[in-house]
Amino acid sequence: MKIRLLLLLLLLTNIVNSQVNQPYFQQEVNYKIQVSLNDVKHTLSAFETIRYTNNSPDTLNELWFHLWPNAYRNANTALAKQKLQNKQTDFLTAEDKDLGFIDSLDFKTNNIRLSWRFDDNHIDICRIKLLQPLIPGSTVEITTPFFVKIPNASISRLGHSGQFYAISQWYPKPAVYDRKGWHAIPYLDQGEFYSEFGSFEVTITLPENYVIGATGELENGEKELAWLTEKSKEEIILNKGNEKDMKFPDSSPTTKTLTYKQSRIHDFAFFADKRYHVRKGEATLASGKKITTWAFFTNNEAELWLKGVDYINQGINDYSEWIGDYPYSSCTAIDGTISAGGGMEYPMITIIGACGTAFALETTIVHEVGHNWFYGILGSNERLHPWMDEGINSYYETRSLMRAHPSMPAGNYNELSGLGKAGILLHADRIDARKCNRFMYQLPASGNTDQAISIPAADFTYLNTAFIVYEKTSVAFSYLENYLGTTVFDRSMHAYFNEWNFRHPYPEDLQQVFETTSGKKLDWFFNDLFTTTKKQDVRICGISKAGNNSLLKIYTGDTQWPFPVSALKNDSVISTNWIEPKQSKDTYTIPCDNCDEIIIDYTDVTLDVNNINNNIRTHGLLKKSSPYQLKFLAGIPVNSKKQVFYSPIAGWNNYNKLMAGIVVHNTSLPQRKLEYVLAPMYGFNDKELVGMGKIDYHFLPQSQLFRDITLSIGARRFAYDERSYKNSEGIEVPECFHYLRLNPSLRFDFLEKLPRLQHSHYIEISSLHLSTDEINYNQLQNGTSYGEMSSSSIDLFRLQYGFSNNRLLDPWSVRARFEGAEGLTKTDITLRYKISYKNAKRGVDMRLFAGVTWKDALDGFYNYSLSDRSTAGGDNDYAYDNLYFGRTQTEGFLSKQIALRDGAFKSINPLGSFRTRLISFKIEADFPGKLPFRFFGDLATYNDF
Repeated sequence: MKIRLLLLLLLLTNIVNSQVNQPYFQQEVNYKIQVSLNDVKHTLSAFETIRYTNNSPDTLNELWFHLWPNAYRNANTALAKQKLQNKQTDFLTAEDKDLGFIDSLDFKTNNIRLSWRFDDNHIDICRIKLLQPLIPGSTVEITTPFFVKIPNASISRLGHSGQFYAISQWYPKPAVYDRKGWHAIPYLDQGEFYSEFGSFEVTITLPENYVIGATGELENGEKELAWLTEKSKEEIILNKGNEKDMKFPDSSPTTKTLTYKQSRIHDFAFFADKRYHVRKGEATLASGKKITTWAFFTNNEAELWLKGVDYINQGINDYSEWIGDYPYSSCTAIDGTISAGGGMEYPMITIIGACGTAFALETTIVHEVGHNWFYGILGSNERLHPWMDEGINSYYETRSLMRAHPSMPAGNYNELSGLGKAGILLHADRIDARKCNRFMYQLPASGNTDQAISIPAADFTYLNTAFIVYEKTSVAFSYLENYLGTTVFDRSMHAYFNEWNFRHPYPEDLQQVFETTSGKKLDWFFNDLFTTTKKQDVRICGISKAGNNSLLKIYTGDTQWPFPVSALKNDSVISTNWIEPKQSKDTYTIPCDNCDEIIIDYTDVTLDVNNINNNIRTHGLLKKSSPYQLKFLAGIPVNSKKQVFYSPIAGWNNYNKLMAGIVVHNTSLPQRKLEYVLAPMYGFNDKELVGMGKIDYHFLPQSQLFRDITLSIGARRFAYDERSYKNSEGIEVPECFHYLRLNPSLRFDFLEKLPRLQHSHYIEISSLHLSTDEINYNQLQNGTSYGEMSSSSIDLFRLQYGFSNNRLLDPWSVRARFEGAEGLTKTDITLRYKISYKNAKRGVDMRLFAGVTWKDALDGFYNYSLSDRSTAGGDNDYAYDNLYFGRTQTEGFLSKQIALRDGAFKSINPLGSFRTRLISFKIEADFPGKLPFRFFGDLATYNDF
């Protein structure tokens, strides 16, 4: 057994080593496709010839193919399911005419039909059995006709909108076979593509008056090129007002046939529209090479697209300088309607959605043109490693924008974050493009809802696709650039481009190139920052003097990542040095000759999520205390100063009457660890200080169990009644009665293992102290009653667990609660379930409630009701959980307020008051169709011990 085991281990070792050390190989696929567009039925009829060369060391008996138009066939495809998870109803609401598919396939070799079948799980993947094994170095030719019904362009990237056509991922395509095996993947919006390099010769037939933009060079189109050149000189009369001519002209009764050819690409797309204006330009690289650039656009945003060619040229020149020369002879940007984001890239051509502003159009075009490098030339596996495509490209997009607009008011970058003009109100007008990227990453990171950069594309939540894949990766590479220095960084990226252009690099290949070129070990970057959700929070703990230097005590936690430290004098940087920590706590010597302040990450180039603990003064009291900034309304952090926001506030209830005061808070985006809101007000009727406030502290543990642990304390004080009583002297005394509510709590939000499932669950422990003003009635010796003001209080303990499945269709939740007080034990459970109609927004909502009061020492005070205020006095809200305009009103409009709790009846019903056992069921349903009506029903059973 020992000998056999040893032989087995040796065999396994040899297998592993052979896989790791085997020479790089790459398959080659060359295409010839003839396709005809029917713009009445919105279909493609085509014939394809594929020459597949096996450059691997393995013999292949079958080939995996992608049939990606089948992703649009029905609501059971991977694309449809992903959209549903992303709460998009495209397939739910689509009619049959809006869906699409590919069929009429008949795969043959040497005119002999091949056996093939669909994948067991995905109708947009198939397996083709070869007639004979494809040995290393040999080539097989496969032919097939195919027919595509073009879906509606509102669903995803392939589609038509009227007689505008976006034809992408439209033909049968072999999956990639590389050193890690087959990569047969279904079509998805979130998580793009991975295809083999080769050559394309595509012949397209369509009505003669279409303007067509395509991958590749037009081979037989002297007349077509002359026509496009003339159109590019036409004057464009911009529309005035909101009326824009977007009508399609009639199609020409005659057709034209155009042939496009291109080598060293891995995909082919084309776009066609009869309404396009044309602009032609030229980009000249530093090497002297000239690239023809084209912009095709409709009247929709013609005024913005007049500079479209300039934006294409900007992207081509910047990326060529920083990475490597653009290798093709032309580049085109198309104005079009697509559902999947603002733009989508294909080799040599990109489609751009509506942008709204010139800056947004520039941003999108530069980004999509940049994909010619990160996707087109450097053909990484986007499905497994989306950061190698979208993330690195976003870094270069940001770098290009900041070069193009060095003096641009930074507030214009608010468009990048979606803040728009609201960014000015939020004091974000000093956030440049790079800081905007960092801000977007910090949104999920501050609440521990972020995900590791390195996970596959399809595992990201919909928001984290943007926040992490695009934004965090962009900031990470800016961080790396600053750490290595721009010269070394650019040299490393050039080396990566030179070694891996027109190939399939993996993350380890990129790391190897950067380490070799820079001479630095970068595991902290590629194998820690990228593979974990660790939060960088470097903080200064203390300072002491050592000659002309300062000894700085710094805590880095579990991120031993390098960071810059700057010495300042009179707010000007006099020196900056990078520190490479080896442990979580250490002391570092910082050159500080006559400096008055030291700041970590002064220019915000790292991923530090909390920069208000990054500075210390070299002398004076409270050296570590960050200065405060008082700002109006609200904001987002733009520097290392602590921000406090304020705004006036007003309120009203029937007892305090008009209330006015001020809100002081530090809440912002991203979330802070310590957050507070204080809202003191003055009541003009009772002439007393009232209001509310809350303080939260988020512990944000880096654990596998909890996402967030929040310690909170809330307080409220308002008047809840107003009435008169006679005092001991017989004088009528009007009085406002107030309550004071204190509510400390500790909440544990669990970490979700599969965030895309949209589950959330928590446990909350809280206590409540409620003090209320009361009248204590006494009697004089003569028997006359009189009142004196007094107070009473209750103390409650609550334990609550909640779970929610927040999926789009048929969401449900459960909440279980235990409540205790002196002489009281109370438990209840609430279940909610929605049966969704086809459009998901409408449906049948159901709620089941069951509760038992086991002990009741206060004559029913804590018992259940069918709904709060089912008694006129509102006594059922014994913990003052709700805010009311007229809490104790017994008549009039203000007595009609109802809080849907306990039995949750929608109407006031005295039969449900003060019950020790209660089971209720309520149902609400939308009328079918689009009628804006709902019906409801409430049922309950109850009894007392």
